[in-house]
Amino acid sequence: IITKAVTAPFKLLGSLVGSDEDLQRIQFAIGSADLDDSARNKLDQLNGALAQRPTLTLVITGQLNLEADRKSLQWMELRQQLIKDGLPEADIDNKTAAWEKAMGKRYREMGLPESDNLSMAEKSEADGPNREEKSSALTAATELPANALDELAEARAVAVKTYLVNDAGMASDRAVIEQSVQSDAANQFSGAELNLKH
Repeated sequence: IITKAVTAPFKLLGSLVGSDEDLQRIQFAIGSADLDDSARNKLDQLNGALAQRPTLTLVITGQLNLEADRKSLQWMELRQQLIKDGLPEADIDNKTAAWEKAMGKRYREMGLPESDNLSMAEKSEADGPNREEKSSALTAATELPANALDELAEARAVAVKTYLVNDAGMASDRAVIEQSVQSDAANQFSGAELNLKH
């Protein structure tokens, strides 16, 4: 039976290793499944605590901030499309004239109004959307593969288990991945949620 981790079990685990951190939730950067140093540190602490409680198994569920993660994945997809079309990464990163031209072309292809007399940077609100608004509109219109968000949530859970097993030395049968269900609004954050079972 899974003990849905209201913070108390994880506070108890944290106290075993002298930690005040919330060990139940591992944060990830929006749109990413890469662990940062803070996340790895929390997992090291958790592994140390679980070593003192050998009957507990960790249940790992990848989580999403649906709006923010979707927007980030859409931007990454749009970026890849621009690169595939021949736009150098440096132009995208620096928002050069070549980037403006490529974005303006895509914007027009979407059938949205464009004033051809001014660059995106020179437009005022009266002239229509500015370049940030156009970039936002293009990002929002970029389609993702149907399972992209589910794959991101799963990749986060896998990253947590992989680190615990391969780097922290936890036995692989002490950490299990549970499929994410994104309908619970209270659990929508970019990361992984951890629960315990006996």
